[in-house]
Amino acid sequence: MSRVCVTRSARRDSISSLPTEIIVSILQWLPLRDAVRTCILSRKWRSNWELLSQLVFNARICEVAFENKVSDRILRYNSIFDTVILRHDAPINNLVLDLPLGIDDVSRWLQYASRHQVKELTLRYDYLLSPHHLVLTSRLFSCSELTNLTLCNCFPAQLKSATCFGFPKLVSLTITITDPGLQESIERLISGCPLLQKLTMIFQTKGSNPPLVLNNVIRLEVLRVKLDSYMDFRARMTNVRSISFVMSSGGTWESRSSYICSFFNQLPHIERIELRGTFWQNLVRDGGIPRKLPFVLQQLRTVKFYVSRVVENYHNATTLAICLLGSAPNLESFELKVVRGESCEDHELPEADEDSRHEVLRTVLISGITGLKMELKLIRFLLACCPALEAMNVCYRPDLGGDQVIKISQELIRFRRASTTVEVNFRALEESS
Repeated sequence: MSRVCVTRSARRDSISSLPTEIIVSILQWLPLRDAVRTCILSRKWRSNWELLSQLVFNARICEVAFENKVSDRILRYNSIFDTVILRHDAPINNLVLDLPLGIDDVSRWLQYASRHQVKELTLRYDYLLSPHHLVLTSRLFSCSELTNLTLCNCFPAQLKSATCFGFPKLVSLTITITDPGLQESIERLISGCPLLQKLTMIFQTKGSNPPLVLNNVIRLEVLRVKLDSYMDFRARMTNVRSISFVMSSGGTWESRSSYICSFFNQLPHIERIELRGTFWQNLVRDGGIPRKLPFVLQQLRTVKFYVSRVVENYHNATTLAICLLGSAPNLESFELKVVRGESCEDHELPEADEDSRHEVLRTVLISGITGLKMELKLIRFLLACCPALEAMNVCYRPDLGGDQVIKISQELIRFRRASTTVEVNFRALEESS
């Protein structure tokens, strides 16, 4: 009987018998508060959490701190941080701090990150609760081992020189900006990161933005920019492989054809382009989109457009699609997704050369269509000019009438196809898409 009890007990505690490194990897997936609480399970578990290489002080671990008044909130946050840090001796690769509202100095935590040679640092100060960003001291730049840095609504004090402040090993930078007056400091910060390869900038300024010029980004490969209003953005992007621009309602791009050409001309090695939002709104004014670029985007493989059903946006997106199809001979994948919106009037697309050949394009997704002539013309052009096309997915709006669905399907059947193996899938767009 005793042997049976021992066996059952051993089975119940099989997790404790795992190697320490496996236990630590399991704890790494738990919220920090729960991981620390495992120290009361047994003597063996007392110090397992102290070996975590990632510490995330988010709102959950400090939820009591975020509920009290400002002074108590900050004292509680400091107490939690000190309690954890005093017992944690293992190297820390990733440190995440959700800073409580009302805090004005994080120097002690930056000093800790520097002393422990933290590789990845995230500082978040909720911009929904605070109209002003949190000013960081120059101690941030003592974290010279950083390879990944995320700053949300917190930024170093005005930088006067890029030579004095920077991160020599930083390869990834993400910043969320709520103050439009920080452009010069942003430029200096980025120019002080000579190894930067991935840059994400989110602007929540709710107004006009001064120009942003990035010069020393010769190693940059991935660029993501999200704007809520127009910005004159200029950068040397000769090595950029992937670019994503998102602009919310109210912002517009430049309308000159020369601007479109110069924008794509500075992306000679671009492989992936993703454009979302209201970039399209003024593109065709003054001949904004050329029928074909005066140069070739030799390495472009993937194009993704997300566009609202506003007549200017929609027409401009389809026009730019034809322009890029004629300028990127090695394009493999194309997506055009139309988000929810009211139906818009039809527009004529520029004449496309249906005798041209796009030998590499293999997959196409066009979703949210309603049967407009410019939609069908784009689909007809793609089917007629892409002999390597393997799959075309066409999704119509779920509120489209049955007669209109039948009419579109009949048009699709009649279109000439350059590929003998292409599979055309015509279906309703799922509500979650």
